[in-house]
Order: sequence, then structure tokens, then C-alpha cells
Amino acid sequence: MNGDWRAPLAALLTLVATATAILPATASAFTGPWTDETGDKAPASGRFILRLQKGEATILAAKQLSETLAALKPPPDSRLGQAVLKIEQDNAAFRYREAIRKQQVDLLEVATQPDISDAVILDAPADLLP
Repeated sequence: MNGDWRAPLAALLTLVATATAILPATASAFTGPWTDETGDKAPASGRFILRLQKGEATILAAKQLSETLAALKPPPDSRLGQAVLKIEQDNAAFRYREAIRKQQVDLLEVATQPDISDAVILDAPADLLP
């Protein structure tokens, strides 16, 4: 009975470590192209749209990880396993809230500049529009 919880816990820790390594890199490594495909300077609305799309992708990834961890059952006979799972669930929930906060900052930055917000609304793809 003692070895039953180790394999799922190892898989869980691997999943969390991978997601932790990937999320910060994908969330902040790319702020959008400064030039378009012809070499001209990309419009500011295009850069903001890319930031908003990357923010949406980060939110979805963090939400999926949080839901995956929430669905796992802690091993009933291991207090350490229960504590580790609880900490990982809390960390995943924090990363999800953090991704939402970053997206809110980007949205507020767009909303405070009327000329950019108008351009973003016109140029935004359908999946970003409410």
C-alpha cells in the first residue's frame, strides 16, 4: 500500500515543474513584433493585440493546470503527499490569479489611450472581442 501514491505524486510534481518552467517564459518573453512582415514598424494596436492574445493563452494554461491539480485526490495515508498537493494547488491558483492581473494591466493600458483603444477594437480578431 505504501508505494501506491508515489507514482501519481511523481507525475504531479513533474507536471507542476514543467508548467512552472514554461509559464513565466511564455508570459513575458515576447512583447510583440516591432516590425511587420514587410519591415515597416508595426502599429501600436498590433503590439497590444499580441500582448492580449498572449495574456489569454497564459490565463487558459494556468486555469487548466489549476483545474488538473484540483481534480487530483491526495493520498489518504501520506500527510507529506497531502501537504505537497495542497501547496501545488495553492501555487497554481496564485499563478492563475497573477495571469488575470497581468491581463487587466494590459487592458487598462489600452483603455486609457483612446486612440489605441479604438485601433485595437477595430483590428482585434473575433476571439478577443466580447
